[in-house]
Amino acid sequence: MFPKVLGFILLGLSLLLFLEKPRAQDVPEELDPDEQSGPLLLRPWSRVVVTTLAIVAYALLLVPVGFVLSSVSLVFGLAFYYGYRRHGVNMATSLGVVLILYLTMTRIMGVYLPTGLLPL
Repeated sequence: MFPKVLGFILLGLSLLLFLEKPRAQDVPEELDPDEQSGPLLLRPWSRVVVTTLAIVAYALLLVPVGFVLSSVSLVFGLAFYYGYRRHGVNMATSLGVVLILYLTMTRIMGVYLPTGLLPL
């Protein structure tokens, strides 16, 4: 039941996001997809590659490091990479969401998640 409810909620949210009217500052005046200006790590294809490498590193470190530490590192690192600079809020949010997810999955749903370095 839980995956179906979650799937329908995500489907509804994606529909709302698709139908959202863009603000004037969100619409670029003239954007060339092949434009090569700006730093290498901030170009669109570089962002795809960096995000993919971060997810691969997350998958490889999930068991030895643990779900909580690797998930917080992934969320905090990607938010920092994509430009969010309020580090305290970023850390509190990523830690809070990951801990709530971990406790829900392990205590309520009975799903085993690797603890790794932390004795949870």
